[in-house]
Amino acid sequence: MVSGFDVAKKILEYLNGSSKLDDFRAWLLSAYIEAASQQNKSVEEADAARFLVEIEARYAEFSDELLDEVEWRRALARLLAPRAQSAESLLLTYFYSPASVFSSEPAAVSGNGSQPANSQPSELAAVA
Repeated sequence: MVSGFDVAKKILEYLNGSSKLDDFRAWLLSAYIEAASQQNKSVEEADAARFLVEIEARYAEFSDELLDEVEWRRALARLLAPRAQSAESLLLTYFYSPASVFSSEPAAVSGNGSQPANSQPSELAAVA
């Protein structure tokens, strides 16, 4: 079983020079195959699988020479520590995104309830 912590540890080893690109890539492929072959994944295993897919996507950009090695390393580092957002940008994202994205009401998200999927959730309606 591959965990997100295992993936993060391998990324850090590569970024700090303890591991070479070929070794990191070989581990990444074996971890990806192991994660893909698992049935009935736990939440942790599913998170690790998504993490591996993100790394594979960045590696594809690197191997296709869309990113140089410096940019590839930055992309890996951003997967470990995404850029911080200000409270203002989070608030703007919340209020200017479609309501169903942030709704805590399942009916509003699926569009099957009495509330239309594109309307604001009741929490936002009370504020507005």
